[in-house]
Amino acid sequence: MKMKHLAAALIAAVLLLTACSSKEKEATPDPVPLFNLEVDVALDFIVRYTSGLFAGITVNWCEERLAEPGASRLAEPAYINEAGFVRRYTYIGSETAADGGHISHFFIQFERALITAEVWVNASNKITHFIFTDEDYYTSDSDIQYMEEAVFIGAGTQWALEGTFTVPPGASEKEPVPAAVLAAGMYPSDKDGTLFDGKMFFDIADYLSRKGVAVLRYDNRRHAYGEAFIQSFGGELTAWDDIIEDALLAAEILHGDPRFNSVFFIGHGLAASLAPRIHLEGGNFDGLAMLAATVRMYNAFDPEQLMADPLNAVKYPDANVLRDQADWFKAVALTINRMDDGEAKQTNVPLLDVPAYYVKDLLKHPFDSLIKEIAVELPILTINGINDFQVCQLKDFGMVQSSLIRGPGQSDNTFRLFNGLDHRFMLTSATDYETHSRTIMTRKDTRTDAKVVFAIWDWITARAGSGK
Repeated sequence: MKMKHLAAALIAAVLLLTACSSKEKEATPDPVPLFNLEVDVALDFIVRYTSGLFAGITVNWCEERLAEPGASRLAEPAYINEAGFVRRYTYIGSETAADGGHISHFFIQFERALITAEVWVNASNKITHFIFTDEDYYTSDSDIQYMEEAVFIGAGTQWALEGTFTVPPGASEKEPVPAAVLAAGMYPSDKDGTLFDGKMFFDIADYLSRKGVAVLRYDNRRHAYGEAFIQSFGGELTAWDDIIEDALLAAEILHGDPRFNSVFFIGHGLAASLAPRIHLEGGNFDGLAMLAATVRMYNAFDPEQLMADPLNAVKYPDANVLRDQADWFKAVALTINRMDDGEAKQTNVPLLDVPAYYVKDLLKHPFDSLIKEIAVELPILTINGINDFQVCQLKDFGMVQSSLIRGPGQSDNTFRLFNGLDHRFMLTSATDYETHSRTIMTRKDTRTDAKVVFAIWDWITARAGSGK
């Protein structure tokens, strides 16, 4: 967490509050008046929440953001409870948010963990969102070194891709470890998942491999070959050529390596939505981790979802031109399913950089139908950020959840929602799609949120070893 901008506050503003350390004497520390009302509001909330009294209190929520807070909208209380009772609260400092409100930072010293808390309070002194982070997620194993192996996906083919294989120390045929394929969606992506200063795939692979999970990640074809790759298909480009084939080739490499006892798939964006299809086409995974997945294909997206994509904001710096493109696609998208193949191949969709034929092909493989073909015991992890304006929490996350529960009745579903996180699981204070798309490139903290990488690791290791 980058807090250099809070250095002055570190010297001038430290508050210590002590809580009881035994269950028999459990009590709520009384909030102490601080330097301004915004900090008081933030501290009052985290004290009550971490003392286990959240359910019985009235929080001054911003009605526009969280009118009726419920369990699914909150930071997960489980890992807070596992940390034991609170020993001390330390106020670190505050900064001004993009909306004119304040972000207050605290350390919370539990019996078994040091956790940071960040609480957003708007100009009306109402809480918009909050997040807790265990600092040890990234730092506790920082001294553990893993092996990096260069690998080529589709070696010898027209679209060979460079990849990196990170393998935990000690992985062998006698002591096998779990492994995972990490795949990007419908956007140019190098093997690190670089977007401006963020490197989402590196963050995930680095953490997992330090914690005992091998990861194979690779440049995708859009990044490696650019427009030449798209144009070479003459309007016939599909998700098979763009994402699926390479994921299957990567899975084949892992399945053939005796150092691994199980193989998982981690997909982001469209690769997450395609995870069931990739599994059924021959991926034969031991679990699917779907990051920011959606049941709706692009023909059913709202224009704002396409406008929230920072790559589109870069391509169309004039917001009015971007809106026109999004509105045009929305109108065309409603007709894609009725287009004949010739028309679909000739109709280009600039915001997606694909022909309409690509979207039409996606519609032939609906998520609901694919899920019904998957064995009910296959573990599936679904993770979304509440502040994701590209894949909406209420529509997309809810529909994925409904499909998994309503369809074949998967017996091992895990659903995780995280406050304050965007499409790439980084912290954001944006409250609308336009602010998000145009501020992501100047964000200071570009690391993938620690709770997300921990959730992936925790889910994989709890299920590893059953595949081979």
